[in-house]
Amino acid sequence: IETFTYRHNACQEAISRLHDIYVACAPDVVVIVGGDQREMFLDDGVPAFCVYRGESVLDIPRDRDKLHPSSLIGEWAYHGTETVERPTEADLGEHLTSSLTQSGFDVGQMLTQPKGRSIGHAFTFIHRRIMMDPIVPIVPVLVNCDHPINQPTASRCWDFGEALRTAIDDWSSDARVMLVASGGLSHFEVMESWDREVLEALRTGDRNWLGAISKDRLVLGTAEINNWIVVGAAMHEDFSMEVVDYVPAYRSEGGTGCGMGFVEWHR
Repeated sequence: IETFTYRHNACQEAISRLHDIYVACAPDVVVIVGGDQREMFLDDGVPAFCVYRGESVLDIPRDRDKLHPSSLIGEWAYHGTETVERPTEADLGEHLTSSLTQSGFDVGQMLTQPKGRSIGHAFTFIHRRIMMDPIVPIVPVLVNCDHPINQPTASRCWDFGEALRTAIDDWSSDARVMLVASGGLSHFEVMESWDREVLEALRTGDRNWLGAISKDRLVLGTAEINNWIVVGAAMHEDFSMEVVDYVPAYRSEGGTGCGMGFVEWHR
């Protein structure tokens, strides 16, 4: 229990540090790169890359009666008990969609949410645990991490990240834009040493190492590393990455759990 408590506290301290960084940067808009785990995208359509460019987005609570008791404990960090409408930056969303398409990416776009489907927890977690207050408009950029058939490769995610940065730089606004990568490192099997290699490759901007990560490695939750690769590619040229903390959060003696990574990019 002492180890579980220590790792839990370390994660909370790192989350608090990221909130402090967010407040200090005082962005006008936050572009969040995250995955969707059968939340907005079901079998009726799953794009490899997608930009949500509506006027607002809904954080819709899940049916708590259908959740496993172990999930209920942390549900407050994903969704509350009432639907919340969050502001988005539609102009930047439209610009990103157009620019990324011109860069050669067949980007999906969404102006409205499918009825009854919430924006995914990759985005609501950032609202509820990192941003908290003040809340500024976001632009959700969704990367398919959950449907393996058309999941983009790590190399493609790097290229997408570079194009995303170019698109943001070309936006005709003087707004301060923050980029956030949302998701865990390795899970549901913790691969501690490999996670540290991923973080080092992101720190050094090693496009070749990151781009060579095989699709066989990026399975289940571990595929969320693609979100990190997108943002790492966007930031590597003129920002430095610093690891705030890495917590190998094991849940069992069998090695299951989640590699919890917390980093910041700064000039």
